[in-house]
Amino acid sequence: MEEQLISFETAKLAKEKGFNINTLYYYGDSKEEYDRDIRVYKEKLDKNGEEECRKYFNKNYPLWCAGTLNDGTIYGYDRGTSERLMFPTQSLLQKWFREKHNLYVEASPNASGYYWIIETTNGTSIANSEFSGPNEGGVWDKYEDSLEVALFEAIKLI
Repeated sequence: MEEQLISFETAKLAKEKGFNINTLYYYGDSKEEYDRDIRVYKEKLDKNGEEECRKYFNKNYPLWCAGTLNDGTIYGYDRGTSERLMFPTQSLLQKWFREKHNLYVEASPNASGYYWIIETTNGTSIANSEFSGPNEGGVWDKYEDSLEVALFEAIKLI
């Protein structure tokens, strides 16, 4: 079990709307750059082990650091430049909405899967998925997929 990170598209829109919390995870200047960096890191890790891999990245990517979490998850993060596109977990972005924008964003279950709603923190409903999901019941099969759409839609509201 691991935290779900937001998508590249959601991270990009969140940055445009003011999300600037440093996170362990980031996308490079593009999704392709991020994918390349992680691929290179994995190749170096498999070939040389973590210590040699870190030395390589410290020398060749001075603003970027990478590592492996205890569960084997590969991560990368920026060492201080704000040009990188940070991408938080879904739960951190939910907290940002609650604390900065007084919005409560959630995914909830029903008999067909998961739907999403966006409310103000005082309970006023602002938006919901209204059976717009991809499965036959008009909802999403996975909680995380429904929440991702809700987060993206919430960003568009601010």
